[in-house]
Amino acid sequence: MQPRLILAIISLILTAAPAAAQTTATTSDRQDTGVYYVTASALNVRFAPDGGGKVAKKLERGEKVFVFETRDGWARISKPFSGESVGLPGMAAYWVSLRYLSREETQQQH
Repeated sequence: MQPRLILAIISLILTAAPAAAQTTATTSDRQDTGVYYVTASALNVRFAPDGGGKVAKKLERGEKVFVFETRDGWARISKPFSGESVGLPGMAAYWVSLRYLSREETQQQH
């Protein structure tokens, strides 16, 4: 083979490898999406995926939520919406700690 052809093939392989790795990471993130149930007696729903995020509301044990995305131990349970509707700049979403969610249905407290 000619050196130029070999270099072109190597270049294509190196360019395609990061894209394949990125696709795999995205797929594994999607495995965390779906229906979950609240396991805490009162779970804070926040506007940011961290413990310092402003509390929007609380969920009770046994409530069902749909997780759209997970990030660093946090689960986004809403589609993004205009933050202006809740007094925040830009876009906002509801987040909860993934630690207090389970795939198995839990009994609601009475």
